[in-house]
Amino acid sequence: NHRYITYLRQFVIGYTDHFSPTFLFIDSDGNPRHHADNFGLLYLIEAPFLIYGLIQVTKRHRSVAVIIIPWFLVAPLASAVTSGTPSAVRSLFFLPVFQIFTALGIGYSLEIRLIRSIRSIFLIGLFLTFNFSFLTYLDLYYRHTPVQTSQGWQYGYKQVVAKAMMTKNNYDRVIITTEYDQPYVYFLWYGNYDPKVWINDGEFAKRFDKFEFRSINWKTDSQIPDTLLIGTPKEISPDQELWLVNFLDGTLAFVAKDTWSDT
Repeated sequence: NHRYITYLRQFVIGYTDHFSPTFLFIDSDGNPRHHADNFGLLYLIEAPFLIYGLIQVTKRHRSVAVIIIPWFLVAPLASAVTSGTPSAVRSLFFLPVFQIFTALGIGYSLEIRLIRSIRSIFLIGLFLTFNFSFLTYLDLYYRHTPVQTSQGWQYGYKQVVAKAMMTKNNYDRVIITTEYDQPYVYFLWYGNYDPKVWINDGEFAKRFDKFEFRSINWKTDSQIPDTLLIGTPKEISPDQELWLVNFLDGTLAFVAKDTWSDT
């Protein structure tokens, strides 16, 4: 029984996470690949209209509400049963419900007596605010996000593979860190390997050709002769490095050393 209560609790938390203001309007789900840097999934200006539209469609349009409200409530169910909630990708079924509520909210707002008296000012202000939000999003998405979130996009592997391929014949082994996820994919792709080289080898995710993919322990791995080690700055000290690769924001990404460079 305790186990089921735990599962239910996790489900409820995972479900309600998708209605969090932080998730919707501030920082999305934290995955840099799912949103612009320092920007949510929706514009902040949408928040009051979204809420107002949700309330009004429930009051005024029951025939529409019986379809769109269940849609809205069911949308995050699939994501709620997984780990790492909330998820912008797993809850895509939300679309375009948020936009419908927001549009209806704006329309219903124009019927409010106070807003009707300043309709022109309201519409101009709304137009300018939405355009400012949109331009801010474009600036973040195209200028800042690629630089600030390059680590999340596995930036650097292309350069690492090029350097490793040029010198791999000088070594018996080349060991590459797995701290940044699935490095073998990039070595297969950028190294132009024929799938026949690895498709029948059950160990291709761990090793193929001269390449071995795993965490690096400099204290022990540095004792392996004739080996090129490519790791993170936490695994390999950048002093007396053979070469380095940085992320786009200048942060050190990869450090390469060979096992005879310090002897």
